[in-house]
Amino acid sequence: MARIEHKCVTPPMRALPVSVLLLLASCGPYPHDIEGTFESVEKNGVVRVGLAEIEPADAPAARDYLARIEAATGAKVRATSGPAERQLAALEAGELDLVIGEFAEDTPWLDSVAVIEPIASRTVGDRRIGLAPVAANGENRWIGVLEKAVRDMDAAR
Repeated sequence: MARIEHKCVTPPMRALPVSVLLLLASCGPYPHDIEGTFESVEKNGVVRVGLAEIEPADAPAARDYLARIEAATGAKVRATSGPAERQLAALEAGELDLVIGEFAEDTPWLDSVAVIEPIASRTVGDRRIGLAPVAANGENRWIGVLEKAVRDMDAAR
């Protein structure tokens, strides 16, 4: 009977450290922001916020939320006010980091931006309107900070 030899082919051990270094080099902070919103806020110490038509009754919730964002980032809020469409266009253009405004659950902006859970809500007719923070799509690390602030508000209630 013929004897068959099996040879185990393994990569040289010296390639292992190089592979590990390449793998580690490809890692970075996760989640990641496509446009670097979180990093920009940290670096500049400013959160550029667009306030879109906030009802007086919702102003305390908006102030509380923004205070939580300041605490979470160490950055100061610099807010401008204006119509929702203008604020969302500025967000999309990278001129704002965050928009807070009233949006219906079926707003057409849902496909273009990340609408976070509302910090306040009310019913108008048969529609539910939420005062919601909104961020640019793909800014996942930043969105995580915004979502945590909403959860912290909910937990404090």
